[in-house]
Amino acid sequence: MSIPKEPRQKMINMMYIVLTALLALNVSAEILNAFKTVNSSIGKSNLVITEKNDLTYKSFADKVNDPQTRVNAMKWAPKAQVAKKLSGDLYSEIENLKKKLKQESGLEVGKDGQESFRDADLDAPIRLMGNEGQGKILYDDLK
Repeated sequence: MSIPKEPRQKMINMMYIVLTALLALNVSAEILNAFKTVNSSIGKSNLVITEKNDLTYKSFADKVNDPQTRVNAMKWAPKAQVAKKLSGDLYSEIENLKKKLKQESGLEVGKDGQESFRDADLDAPIRLMGNEGQGKILYDDLK
């Protein structure tokens, strides 16, 4: 393929390059919006699951105190407490990672407590998760 010699053809080729770049930028924005939607849904689900888990742990405590169900409850209550601790630790780690990621993206907290950061900064997750190795650590902890 040869380089066009006519100015009109050069302009058309340049427009295609610009259009392709704009499409690539729009795809990134759409993906970011999709992640925001998923994050919002996960946050709502977490609230519901936390309420159900709290009821389950309360039920374990009640069953441990009840003489009729104490034997079975004593088998499972310690395992439930271990699971609660593991999930709590992992949740804290993920929240800390999210905070670090926001800080890498220029986190600024306004006077009203509103957070703002560059959510389109695609280099921040690469630095934090890839270069600093936080992604591997998170992956190992999830395993």
